[in-house]
Amino acid sequence: MKMTKPEYPPAPEGVYTVEISKVVEMVNPFSGKPQYRVVFKVVDKKGISPLVDWINPVLDPRSKLIKLCNALGLKIDNLADEIFLEEYVGRQVSVRVERKFKKGRAFANIAEYMRPRTDDL
Repeated sequence: MKMTKPEYPPAPEGVYTVEISKVVEMVNPFSGKPQYRVVFKVVDKKGISPLVDWINPVLDPRSKLIKLCNALGLKIDNLADEIFLEEYVGRQVSVRVERKFKKGRAFANIAEYMRPRTDDL
């Protein structure tokens, strides 16, 4: 019997407070380079499926990793620093989600990382 992945509807566009629930370091099958697969649990709204983002482990001023680190309140003094995202499982940030389409299917794209909203703490 073949197992199929469950289908989850993509999260609606908006701003959500999320918690890092899982971080897996993987190798991108297309580029052969390492990537983090980060799963976020939505904590401020019920019934929203988990959000997933793929983050390159590159500390660059425009990288997703730097933006996530800033949202976590981490001070990065040296772009050569090594970041272990696994250490931040359970920490919260806010994200702005926008709807994207790929091959005719809608998905929720994390467009921006922000400090957690204080009204949710």
